[in-house]
Amino acid sequence: MQDNTVKDDAGVADKLSGPAHLVDDLGVEVQDKIIRLIAKVKDDPGVAEKLSGPAHLVDDLGLDSLQLINLILLVEDEFDVQVDFASFQMEHLSSLERFTTYVSGLPKA
Repeated sequence: MQDNTVKDDAGVADKLSGPAHLVDDLGVEVQDKIIRLIAKVKDDPGVAEKLSGPAHLVDDLGLDSLQLINLILLVEDEFDVQVDFASFQMEHLSSLERFTTYVSGLPKA
């Protein structure tokens, strides 16, 4: 059995539940779609193969502000959701997992 324990920068161990970590099987599908959208925004199909759940969308991928806006617009179209910018926080971009969880929790438009 594979041990999926991950330690964050503070050394706190977090037990993860598989490749999608913070999301369930439905979320894995969401995460895969988000990865494809990120590759489209970056205009780099190779990004999809290198991207993993803990990746920071700004720091690790280098998404700039225009790319972030394009990503959010694509996410809204792909999942038929509306991002509430009043409640959206940069923390949602701290990892692919967190962004996937955020998107999965958005109500349908």
